[in-house]
Amino acid sequence: MQKAVVVLGSATPGIRSYYNARTQKYAFLELTQRVQNRPLPRIDIVDMKAQKEAHGKTPILSDTMTLAIAETLARKEQSLLFLNKRGFDTFLVCGDCGYNFRCPNCAVALKSHLAESIIKCHYCDHTQKSMPLCPNCRSGKILSYGTGTQKLEKEIERLFPGARICRMDSDTTARKGSQEEILCALEQKKIDILVGTQMITKGHDFPFITLVGVIAADTSLNMPDFRASEKTFQMLTQVAGRGGRGTVCGRVIIQTFNPEHYALQYTQKHDYPSFYSDEIEFRRALQYPPFSRIICLRLSSGKKDALMETAQETGRKARELAARHGNAVEIIGPSESPLAKIRGQYRQQMLIKGRNSRILHAIAFDLMEKHETSAVKITVDVDPENFM
Repeated sequence: MQKAVVVLGSATPGIRSYYNARTQKYAFLELTQRVQNRPLPRIDIVDMKAQKEAHGKTPILSDTMTLAIAETLARKEQSLLFLNKRGFDTFLVCGDCGYNFRCPNCAVALKSHLAESIIKCHYCDHTQKSMPLCPNCRSGKILSYGTGTQKLEKEIERLFPGARICRMDSDTTARKGSQEEILCALEQKKIDILVGTQMITKGHDFPFITLVGVIAADTSLNMPDFRASEKTFQMLTQVAGRGGRGTVCGRVIIQTFNPEHYALQYTQKHDYPSFYSDEIEFRRALQYPPFSRIICLRLSSGKKDALMETAQETGRKARELAARHGNAVEIIGPSESPLAKIRGQYRQQMLIKGRNSRILHAIAFDLMEKHETSAVKITVDVDPENFM
């Protein structure tokens, strides 16, 4: 608005930003080498389908990862292990009746936090004590599945009892100043292995971290989002960049059940242009951004029946408005949100997709203005890149 110069900087630019650079909407400047021409870390991909423990279950750590951590410890260097799920287990279930321990306020499973002997919702913070018996059938056969950072930390302690291990996630950094304390200890080489979530993936520069391990690359790859591959490539490239920032070349190990996925293959090769080429063709074929714009209309209510009625009426009206504009806009939904209930609020969503941002905004705000009620709240989620 003030004719200022805006500089967008990233090692992993968004698909739409790079598209704007390729189509000369943006000027494009590129750094092709690390500082002092240091080499990029070597990246190995481990297929977890081939990893089995004696009793048939897939282990948390592959043989490759375990050996690499041991070698890094022996050289008195540091390791960083990334897992984008906090807590102990992904979910708990009764082995006899199948009862799933779910949050009463949200449509998500409660996560086990073993150290505090609680199970907790990571959306509304509902917390209850761990139950030794199933509340449905009173069975004591409570099974746990999946892995969170807390469980990973316990496994590392078991495998490497002499190592100095620390965990960095929102549970361990809730206290003011705790994040800085962990990073200072890491810088002073008081930590051998740092286990953490996404907060450890960006911006940190510690020269003695020579091994980076990604425990479950599929976590972001399986998100219900057309940008899942883009977000996975960005996250993996960013966390890989934490390794080998000193004089010693770094190594990255990525554990996955989808080793052939193009996002992982191009991450391994440090090849953003090729990833972009594949991803942009997928977007073009399905008319996703940057070849269209998307606005998400979110409807929420504590009353499920009122929500369903308003959602259907809003969808009908949206299609009428789209027809008035010559169907230049596509209406997708309404349908249940990926998280159908949060903090006691039932949720539906509808996507408005098209090329003309002005028409999209006009339809979205018309729907919000005329269909929101005291029982049903409607919010418009506009991607800032719609304007870029």
